[in-house]
Amino acid sequence: MYGNLTAYRDLSSVKDVVKVYRKLLEEDNKFLVYNVGSGKSYQMEELLKYIVSLSSQDIEIIVDKDKVRKIDTPYICADNTKIKDYFDGTDIKEVIKEMYEYYKNEE
Repeated sequence: MYGNLTAYRDLSSVKDVVKVYRKLLEEDNKFLVYNVGSGKSYQMEELLKYIVSLSSQDIEIIVDKDKVRKIDTPYICADNTKIKDYFDGTDIKEVIKEMYEYYKNEE
């Protein structure tokens, strides 16, 4: 594994994002700027450990320090104030579990 696992990132279900895009396209505010995101940040290490917990395999998490960026933004979270009424906010762990189950059953 590589990358900064201590970083926090705002992650969203693509279904939620597409719904917001559709709603925004139907509005008359064509020249406004919107941040489309969940408004919630998740630590990458926490999500990786969650993914590992879904598996019955013994998985060791190893960070290759040579591949970690020397300069990285530690926390990214969208201010989704303007879109809150449109954003369903599907729990990202539900999305991850759905993806995991899909690929697990594809074998």
